[in-house]
Amino acid sequence: MLAKKTLSINLNKVNQIDVNLIGMKAMNLGILIKNDFHVPEGYVISTYAYESFLQHNNLEEVIENTLSETNYDDFDSINSTSNRIKNLFLESEVPNHIISEVESIYNSLDGVSLAIRSSASAEDLPGFICRSI
Repeated sequence: MLAKKTLSINLNKVNQIDVNLIGMKAMNLGILIKNDFHVPEGYVISTYAYESFLQHNNLEEVIENTLSETNYDDFDSINSTSNRIKNLFLESEVPNHIISEVESIYNSLDGVSLAIRSSASAEDLPGFICRSI
């Protein structure tokens, strides 16, 4: 079993850890690998990296407070909350240890073509419309 505080996990090892640390898309890739399907080499950035990002930028309490002040019966209030939280993320910095981890993975792949995939499950729902930031 891999450590909970792991920032990244090779897709060949995702079946050895809790799905909450990597998400179902990565877990399904691990299942495909385990069943001898061809899956290109890849890595998953764990939810620990996301938690580390939140802690590094002291976002947890600010987000909780912002959400607690939201009037969920008022679209403008919800929209304002959403924009405030989005801006908090955009104005925050990625901690150096996460940057180093991703750079190390990238460098180990030795110039191969890459695909980056979000773990957001909503993007797979019918009718999803992608909007750029």
